[in-house]
Amino acid sequence: MAMKQINSKIEEEEEERRKKKGKIGEVRVAKALRKRGFRVGNVADKSEYINGGQYRYNEFDLLVFGYGHTFWAQVKNKEPRTYCPDTGLEQEKFEELCKSVKDSGSRILLLFTDDSKKIYGDWVSKLFENEIGYTGWNAPDKCLMIYFLLDNLKDLDELLDELTGKHKSPKQLPLKNRVYSSPKQLNLPSFDHEDYQ
Repeated sequence: MAMKQINSKIEEEEEERRKKKGKIGEVRVAKALRKRGFRVGNVADKSEYINGGQYRYNEFDLLVFGYGHTFWAQVKNKEPRTYCPDTGLEQEKFEELCKSVKDSGSRILLLFTDDSKKIYGDWVSKLFENEIGYTGWNAPDKCLMIYFLLDNLKDLDELLDELTGKHKSPKQLPLKNRVYSSPKQLNLPSFDHEDYQ
């Protein structure tokens, strides 16, 4: 009985550590997107417990919009990639993201970040279509993973340049095409969480 309680406590602490690490990555990516003039909404925390297990309403972490584009972002905060030439996520999670792209027609950006503060990734549809991932067993987590070589992933700025036509911020757009993404610019109240400002 005592061993079950100890194991349960260890699992709870590990889950809490994982959530904090994930939140750090989400905030880092949200700040980088905001710096580029996008609006960002956190949808990762929208979940509830059903039948003793946690159920998330969606598979994504962030809803991003600006420059006439709207897309979802899934963020993975990983250990720094100093020795490994790749990074990845659970294969089941990647398959869910691919299914969401197919079913909804929405764009989903899969982004990885780490303590080096680099942000890199690609659109889920391109990762799937180009078949650049490979699978492998993750013994510590006891799950099948899909890995992507770092050389095949793009820096966040490069991805956003491709999307927006290389505009770094709304101030660089001609006045008639400018997208006002800040509530302050329109004299509106901001409903964004303080972590994402």
